[in-house]
Amino acid sequence: MKKEKGRKIMLLGDIGVGKTSIAHRGAFNSFSNNYKATIGVDLFSIDLVIDGTDHSFVLWDTDGEYGMLMFDSIYIKGASGACIISDLGREQTIQSMHKLADTFEERNPGRPVMRIGNKVDIYKNDTETMSELKKNFDFLTSAMEGDGVFEAFRTIAKSCYERGL
Repeated sequence: MKKEKGRKIMLLGDIGVGKTSIAHRGAFNSFSNNYKATIGVDLFSIDLVIDGTDHSFVLWDTDGEYGMLMFDSIYIKGASGACIISDLGREQTIQSMHKLADTFEERNPGRPVMRIGNKVDIYKNDTETMSELKKNFDFLTSAMEGDGVFEAFRTIAKSCYERGL
């Protein structure tokens, strides 16, 4: 099977939203409560099959301290797409997610952006809240339980592939 080159997927969002947990879930299918805060950027490799071809992606797990300054750093250069992550239990991170996503789209036209609400496990038994949440995010994930993580990565990966990024 042919293997395509690695594509760069940025994981952006505020501190503590679960970027590292999502990256670990995607790369290793594991979860831990003992992550240390990311300083700068950590890289994780994830391989996905899209339309019968193996594709390698590099997840760039960024330091939440950067916020909007990320767009002025070298880290963002060459990104094929971005997953912008928020903590569903913290409204401020949802607002920040939307600002980051809008800025990524503005500065990287044509590159896919995915708005992800993480920590959905908190609301699993609340059907009314779940219904509302689904309207406002591209994906709802639980890095802890694995819900939605692989589907989110497959979706952005396929979008990058289809756009030739």
